[in-house]
Amino acid sequence: IENFDTVITSYKKLFAKNNIDILCGQEETATVNSKNMNEVLYNTIFPSVHSVGSNGIHSIYELTGKGDGTFTDGNRPYNYATVNIGGKEVFILNAHLALTAEERVNNITELLDILAQHEYFIVFGDFNAGKGGEIPSEAAEEEFSRFTDIGYKIANGGYLPYENTIATYETTNVLKYYDN
Repeated sequence: IENFDTVITSYKKLFAKNNIDILCGQEETATVNSKNMNEVLYNTIFPSVHSVGSNGIHSIYELTGKGDGTFTDGNRPYNYATVNIGGKEVFILNAHLALTAEERVNNITELLDILAQHEYFIVFGDFNAGKGGEIPSEAAEEEFSRFTDIGYKIANGGYLPYENTIATYETTNVLKYYDN
């Protein structure tokens, strides 16, 4: 990225346009032109932050019940927190699933077990779904069907404002698109 200030401005416009109250990222510890994204962007917009390793949860709501874990297969991280929205405790989980399909299947099983313990929840993540960037692929559909078959909805995170080459998962079960 050549112009970091342009990236920051693009993100701020995207967040404001979509009234984004909670944002989660994976691989967030990466720097852009030697500037850490957490420090110069997320933490200046979202007052409540829970970062563990490369996963971050950023919210305008106070984050409570913060914690983290690692999926058994693939040694992949997740972190979580709770927010109070309209008097309801909402569990937020941010996951970064394994790269191999076999490990992802087990990650998803663990993830569904965690979610079953909460009445209200939102899951964010890098699911590494499908294979070879073929999104939507049959493999991705199969993986996401584990959620949609039991009534969960999939929201589409779209692509970053400075990177229009990142594939987007599309499904008929989309809650809301956030593509810019």
